[in-house]
Amino acid sequence: MQFLPKTRTKSLLFVILALCGICLGCIVSALARVEGPGLYFALALFMPLMIGLWLQSNAARVLASAVIMFMVILAPPSIISPWAAMNGDTPDCPDVWELVADVYSWVLVGLLAVHILGKYKDEFVPFLKHK
Repeated sequence: MQFLPKTRTKSLLFVILALCGICLGCIVSALARVEGPGLYFALALFMPLMIGLWLQSNAARVLASAVIMFMVILAPPSIISPWAAMNGDTPDCPDVWELVADVYSWVLVGLLAVHILGKYKDEFVPFLKHK
């Protein structure tokens, strides 16, 4: 199909479509719930990222990989914080299987997406083309 991004691999096409869908979801969510500077930040970040991923720009690939790795690193400690637990600011610790299902499944998906974006980086258009 001409409308879809031009890739040779189905896994890369799936990752690009999923990331563009997540960006679109963030934009729609920001339009529905956020007012003021948060809305403009979401539009300024997610709209070019979505367009860049769709056009397979290398800069968008690097930015998406960096954001995903940032979330992979921050997701597990943000669910259960030992400092907040010491202060009594959090409810009881969730069950281990809830943590595995809620957090580590998304970490696994994020690492898989970063792996696929890194493996097929030759299918992306360079940021500065050499003549």
